[in-house]
Amino acid sequence: MKAQDLVLNQFGQNPLTLGPQLGSSVKEQVNLGAHIWGIDKNASLYEQYFVTFNKYLVSKPDQIISIHPVFNLERAGESRFSNQTIGIGLSTAMPLFHSGKIKHSLGAGLQPSIVRQAIDERDLRWPSQIGPGGFEPNEPGEMVSKVVYLDITAGLNYKIEFDSQHVMVGYKMGHINRAKISTLNPQNSYRQERSHTLYALAQINISQKLSLKPRMLYHKIGVQNNWTTGFDISTPIGKKIVLTAGGGKMKNGIFVNAGMEIGKWQWLVLREKYDGNLYDGWEFALNYKI
Repeated sequence: MKAQDLVLNQFGQNPLTLGPQLGSSVKEQVNLGAHIWGIDKNASLYEQYFVTFNKYLVSKPDQIISIHPVFNLERAGESRFSNQTIGIGLSTAMPLFHSGKIKHSLGAGLQPSIVRQAIDERDLRWPSQIGPGGFEPNEPGEMVSKVVYLDITAGLNYKIEFDSQHVMVGYKMGHINRAKISTLNPQNSYRQERSHTLYALAQINISQKLSLKPRMLYHKIGVQNNWTTGFDISTPIGKKIVLTAGGGKMKNGIFVNAGMEIGKWQWLVLREKYDGNLYDGWEFALNYKI
């Protein structure tokens, strides 16, 4: 379940997924997304669906405060491993200083979440269900195990703006409270590892009709780590219509993406290809700017 992390998906197009610290540094919007990974013979090894909503509570020249509810559903494997997360993030952004036309600001955020983990193994075949006549589905298999816990995330974001361009660098720590996770055997319970994410995002205007959006991200949890780097190119093709296309390299593969912005709506499709022939994935995102 932890092989993929929400923060690794759509971090350029849906910056709210990078953590609550960006809630006051991006436009108010609603994000809808789906991520399907590990497609093999019409079966998916991992699925993720998320909805985030960002709304300013205070909007002043010297401070912005926003609220950021989020719902996330993950599930993986034939035994129906699943995570359901409901959280509410709060963030603030405030100017640090101006240097001519260059503006500097700092953002910070905190997000407590309730997480429900469940494992449903009733559809699997177990030795107790194998009899003299073969598989006997009426015999009981394993039942559902589930645990609910509190998860806390926080982060900081530094932003430089100049002539409708910007550069952002930031840090997010996940699982701050290191929740204790129970297993079927209470003696084998464990505590989560804290996760660490570093990122850099930018928008550079090459011309009046061409923008370059490079991005880099590094994510680590326990002994596992991952990184992504790439860029998008955006150009307007009509009134309130913008086309975007790009791609990049991941630690274990490559990705390409394309999308379109029409008025307040933005959609994006991302295609992943991992090293080897087994694992690949699709991602779909839809944003609405409030």
